[in-house]
Amino acid sequence: MRTLGWVMVMVTLPLVACGGGGGSGNDDTGANGTTSPVTGTSDGSGGSSSTTGASGLTAGGGSSSVTGTTGVNTSGGGSGGNPEVVVAQLPNGGSQTEFAVNLVDAGLVQFLVEFLSQPTDVDPDELDPGDLKSLVGPSHEFYQYFKDEYDFLFFVSPDELDVNVNGLHETVHTRTIPGTGVNAYSPQEYFGSDGTLMSAIGFVFRSAEQRPPFAHEVLHHYAQHLDESLGFGDDFKGGQAAHWGTTSVNGVLGGFDAATLRCKTPAEAMPPDCTPEGSGRIHYVADAFSPLSSSGLSAGKPYAPLELYMMGLVPAEEIPQSYLILEDASPEPVEYDTATQRMVIDASGMSEVTIGDIIAMHGPRPQLPMDQRTFRGALVVLSATPAGDEFMALANSWAASFGGVNETTEWPSFETLTGGRARMNMRIGDARSENEPIVFPERPDPMCNVYAQDCGTGLACYDYEAPICMPEGVGQIGDACERAHDCALGLDCSVGGGTGYSCAPYCDPSDPASPVACDSLCPGAFAEVFDTVYDENGELSFPIIGGVCAGGAGTGGCDPLNQAECGAGNGCFGREATTCQPAGDLALGETCFPLGVVCVAGTECIGIQGADYSYCQPYCDPNGDGPDACATLCPGGAWNYGDYSICIPE
Repeated sequence: MRTLGWVMVMVTLPLVACGGGGGSGNDDTGANGTTSPVTGTSDGSGGSSSTTGASGLTAGGGSSSVTGTTGVNTSGGGSGGNPEVVVAQLPNGGSQTEFAVNLVDAGLVQFLVEFLSQPTDVDPDELDPGDLKSLVGPSHEFYQYFKDEYDFLFFVSPDELDVNVNGLHETVHTRTIPGTGVNAYSPQEYFGSDGTLMSAIGFVFRSAEQRPPFAHEVLHHYAQHLDESLGFGDDFKGGQAAHWGTTSVNGVLGGFDAATLRCKTPAEAMPPDCTPEGSGRIHYVADAFSPLSSSGLSAGKPYAPLELYMMGLVPAEEIPQSYLILEDASPEPVEYDTATQRMVIDASGMSEVTIGDIIAMHGPRPQLPMDQRTFRGALVVLSATPAGDEFMALANSWAASFGGVNETTEWPSFETLTGGRARMNMRIGDARSENEPIVFPERPDPMCNVYAQDCGTGLACYDYEAPICMPEGVGQIGDACERAHDCALGLDCSVGGGTGYSCAPYCDPSDPASPVACDSLCPGAFAEVFDTVYDENGELSFPIIGGVCAGGAGTGGCDPLNQAECGAGNGCFGREATTCQPAGDLALGETCFPLGVVCVAGTECIGIQGADYSYCQPYCDPNGDGPDACATLCPGGAWNYGDYSICIPE
């Protein structure tokens, strides 16, 4: 895990919701089983949508998911006999079958209800942090009894839950995946996993005939996180943005089949030879699909070629090289023919995006090695009282079929849906022993060197959790940025400067003689980059692995105890490295996310290990006895950074 010396970094990934209550944004049908004009199915399932949440959540009704790095190569999975396992001794009447676990605790059910009930139709960045819920509680409880060997945890309750989604996905641990738009995110320590668990997913039980949307939610770990400028997703940032939208991907995350696309006027004409309506917009006809999110709630729909590419299972050369986009499309069909299951979509026109466009934006997607294509999942039933044998048998059959045991046409396996390219082992493994040693994750091997910039023409080396090659950005030193690869060769997106984040050079903090020494490039205004390393005994250390100048560095920094030197509207912010930056408006003690400068001048967004949030805390004088003395301002103590300190949140 990369840690910057001056700021605690929190990265966010989609909160992907899949709607199931018949409200707006649903893909297939309402919870009452009535036929929807969007897909024409009548199985009572809901739809699916997606957004990004500040806690890495992915809310889902029909289903959803987020991106991960590599799977855990395990034995078992697709077929074979039932191995001998050490069965956990579960409290409160809990039980375990071959493919499902029942944890009995009303509080855990409430975690699931709150998680599935959180807002998913707005941009999570606009929500109060208190509105974002998590599956931390159920996940942590699961690991009290079972080993840390699962990539995905799936939670469901037999109780009737009054929520409008079918599933919701939460990222637990992911590394930056070139080619996908997925960036590093890793709060796994709160869940009880030490890096193996990639995603925690919540499901709603709708009917015995409807298997929860495992395939859809797993896919959200890899898609859709592409830059919005490419045209996938929808115009708003809420629940549907993490699906394919009105594009011809035709996959588990939605889209339409390009082969069925026609003009309404003239009838059956082929686009682009369509005649606009009186409004000037164009009506397109296509087989039923979900324009906002998933047409893939049908358990039998295989992953589309682009989805397989995002998962690292096929190379770019083997998938369609372009996709159609219905621009500015209406979220609801203008017409729907229940007999033919064809629909009319109102849009402003049509455009095309190519796989080359995706690679130019995000770089090529490396394929997963064959020994990293077997994943592990566990289905966990949460209930206030012991789940009955009938429901446990049903849950067992859901998980078994997704894992490749007793699969049917209606309930195919993950292996079948990937065309035999990957597997999902859904068997419940051995119980955790009290003295079981913990195996900690290893840092991924670097792809390149940020100082040597050895990626080749058109590419640059950027230090996400480990250095990777991506298409070179255009931002120069001091230019505003949001991501590392917004910046040009040799630069990273760093805290500081006039916009909160700006491009700044990588620097070497350990070798003063280096041509890129931090002491030469940005004296007094740089951050050391630390790795997180565990030894064989589980002891933690933080070796320095690099450095980066503060955005706007080169002025020698500023003094947090003399905020006036930065001028009106600004403040001096930072830890080891300080720079003058525009001040925020969050007051002392308010919750904050360290995703930019959000606190008022004189305070810093800071948190403590294990806390749910960070808080705006004051800078203080560790050596003085005046009104800004740490002894006066910090009853909970302070972190010292030399000539100044920052109060620890109480």
